[in-house]
Amino acid sequence: MSWLHLVALGTAGIASMTTAMKEGNLEEAARQGLLAGPAVVEQALTAPDPATRMSGIVAAPHMDDRIELLEALAVTAGGPDRRTAIPAARAARVIARDFAHRSAEGIPDDIAVSDLLAWRDAWGVLALDRDRWIELRVMAVDVAATLDELALPAALRDDATTGGSSAPAAATGSGATATGTPSISSQAARATHGAGIDLAKALADPDPAFRRAAVGAMPVPLPVALRGPLAAAIVTDTDPLVALGAAQALCADLVADQAKPILETLGAPGLTRLRTIISTEGSSRGTLRDAARCLEADKAPASAAALRTIRARLR
Repeated sequence: MSWLHLVALGTAGIASMTTAMKEGNLEEAARQGLLAGPAVVEQALTAPDPATRMSGIVAAPHMDDRIELLEALAVTAGGPDRRTAIPAARAARVIARDFAHRSAEGIPDDIAVSDLLAWRDAWGVLALDRDRWIELRVMAVDVAATLDELALPAALRDDATTGGSSAPAAATGSGATATGTPSISSQAARATHGAGIDLAKALADPDPAFRRAAVGAMPVPLPVALRGPLAAAIVTDTDPLVALGAAQALCADLVADQAKPILETLGAPGLTRLRTIISTEGSSRGTLRDAARCLEADKAPASAAALRTIRARLR
């Protein structure tokens, strides 16, 4: 099949998708996308015509190789047209969550960790862009965190299998000597510790809705490196719902982890703030239940008194 024939087929596929979209037939637009294939859908996602872009967005979650469309969806989500940017982020969130569900036992062999990290970074940039619409940013941080939570253990497993990079031995900070350095993918994955974005930057964002989304996207179990920023947010964040979300992420691991390291990270100021905000209206029962684990582990009379104020809401 000549390249001219392939171009003609792609043009015809995009035309069929666009026509169905303009007629308001979303199912037909998705069906035409399936018939045309992922390469054509990818072209549609970044086309200048809004109807064509929207047809690609509708088709993307139904494609067999849909995870590979996250890059094109990020381009669309980063565009100036809110009518397609928000749906693109919504489609990306569906794709990322579906991929995470299907990859519970490990990512497929045909998906490289470096690709997951590149997609994570593309969506992380959108999440941290304060000029983007807040609903898009909230979905973007969800996508980035979902991909990161998959990429981090995969990168660490790859290092365990290969022994890291083939770099020469180097002195570690403690004076010990390492026989190899972590791979580039492993270093990139460790940079965000499964959070998808730089948590410190996220917690410094002026929009409390975004900060709530960021703390709500924390990986489970929580990496030790994320405990400090979350404990600081519990103490200093001006929005009690953000602080409670941070407490949920920090304290939820007390189901299985020892209490002392977590309570030491939280510290007296953190426990004092948590006692004050634990009865804040608007938080879910699950958030309260997990945040309350730190007060239960504390055993202090003041913590017990705070727990009594929410006992009815935990039933």
